[in-house]
Amino acid sequence: MKQYPYDTRFKMSADFYFFKFCYLTKKKFQHIPIVISVYDRTGISNTHRIAGLKENIQVIRELDKGWDKIKFLIKLHFVIYWNSIRTWIKKNRI
Repeated sequence: MKQYPYDTRFKMSADFYFFKFCYLTKKKFQHIPIVISVYDRTGISNTHRIAGLKENIQVIRELDKGWDKIKFLIKLHFVIYWNSIRTWIKKNRI
């Protein structure tokens, strides 16, 4: 993390950018069988889900290439669309 600090352009996706960058540049990962963090689901990326997904799209556009880029962008756009429908249904109680 000293060599590749979080990219603060991404307020909700800096960790996603960091790990995707490390993976795509063939950095080595090691499984450590202990809990190193605990988090809850009330953080900003869950409470502002669509904004977080849109940042993820920016990360993928910047880092991914070829079929992986297309595949991930399609998935994220679908998730955003589906979340928008769910939100509309909840508001309108259909």
